[in-house]
Amino acid sequence: MDTEIRVISIICVLLVFHFLFDFVFQERFIAKNKHRDFLCLLFHGMMYSTGLLIACLFIKYFSYQPLDTAPVFLFVFINSISHMIIDGFTSRRHAKLAPSIGRDKVEYKIVVNFGLDQALHTILLAGTSLLIV
Repeated sequence: MDTEIRVISIICVLLVFHFLFDFVFQERFIAKNKHRDFLCLLFHGMMYSTGLLIACLFIKYFSYQPLDTAPVFLFVFINSISHMIIDGFTSRRHAKLAPSIGRDKVEYKIVVNFGLDQALHTILLAGTSLLIV
């Protein structure tokens, strides 16, 4: 498999698992409270770590090429800690904006905040995916 295709495939798999473990499998209680309760943020980070490990197993199984254990754990560690930092910052920012929702400027700021959050996660996943290629 060409390196470029392998990298793109890995990034696509990581983005799918990011979507699943950052949105689909995130409990509503966790999503609403991770800005004020560190244990909720930590639980979300642990769930996200689990998702990244599953994604790496998925990549290893379907790429028919071995993934070294050390780079995989470094990849998961970097992304999990960074994910919690980014979510901690953006969820607090969102919570400050949310009470005055209904105004066009505030809704715009919430969309921009969400976009910033997802852009940071995507850039981080894409950049660190080079560890496991």
